[in-house]
Amino acid sequence: MGRTSNSKDNARRVKRIFQFLQSVDFVPSSDLEARSDADVIMPIYFEAVMLFAEPFADDKSDNVLRTAIHANLIQLDQLLQVVPSSGPGKTQSKGGIACSKGCHFCCSIRVTTTAPVVLALASYLRKKHSADVMNSLMTRLEAYSQASSRLSPVDLLSSSRMCPLNQEGVCMGYEYRPHGCRTHHSFDVSACEQASKSGLVDAVIPQDPTRYEVQSIILRAYSDCMKCLAFDNRELEFIPALLIALSDTDAEQKYSEGEPVFESAHREDVLILQKQEMHRLGMIQLRHSQS
Repeated sequence: MGRTSNSKDNARRVKRIFQFLQSVDFVPSSDLEARSDADVIMPIYFEAVMLFAEPFADDKSDNVLRTAIHANLIQLDQLLQVVPSSGPGKTQSKGGIACSKGCHFCCSIRVTTTAPVVLALASYLRKKHSADVMNSLMTRLEAYSQASSRLSPVDLLSSSRMCPLNQEGVCMGYEYRPHGCRTHHSFDVSACEQASKSGLVDAVIPQDPTRYEVQSIILRAYSDCMKCLAFDNRELEFIPALLIALSDTDAEQKYSEGEPVFESAHREDVLILQKQEMHRLGMIQLRHSQS
């Protein structure tokens, strides 16, 4: 009886979510469906779509967007824990991944994210930390953002400064950290330390491409949902965007109503240069693999 009831409940859940997706004219990514491994990635993609859309289908709270993005982030975490590692495994760490609590060499890397992630993180930080801790954080965020605003696109892209959320090697907002922070990893701590000290964009960190493939699928589901819901999903400079979200208590409402509250954190000039640099580094890595 219990299994039958659970099956019926799940069937109703799926029907409710799909009806909502139909009502907002959701269209799945056709290029994913055309891939040779579609039978593997499409179930992951559609589960991510359903998890993100479910809070909107239920519409039972005033923090629907935060609930949806949290579900998306947690799904990414869960998949990264079970994805088979195809990396070099240069350490004795579990699964070959060298990352561990307190290791924060990558926390000086420039990060981009989107408004819903920033808003969810801001809400989490306000609830979790005291007023004194938050005041100290705001001071660090303001200093970081002011320094960033003075940098040229080239300098900003290659800048290496410790994230203001880092406290004694631990992230203050770990549960709601952006997708990129969740996926970034290394099989060699010494390579991370060298990259952190040098600040070189060309620094090669041994990583597992499978993990980034998982992230791309989860982000695609998130992006497709955001598009059909008519939310602004542009890339933002993480720290300046977080400063906006924490400084303006009405930022979430303004964003939901379509106001460009995060406009100053969107650096199109830097993003264009970033894409060019990623392409260049891809060519470098290809040459390394062929040598």
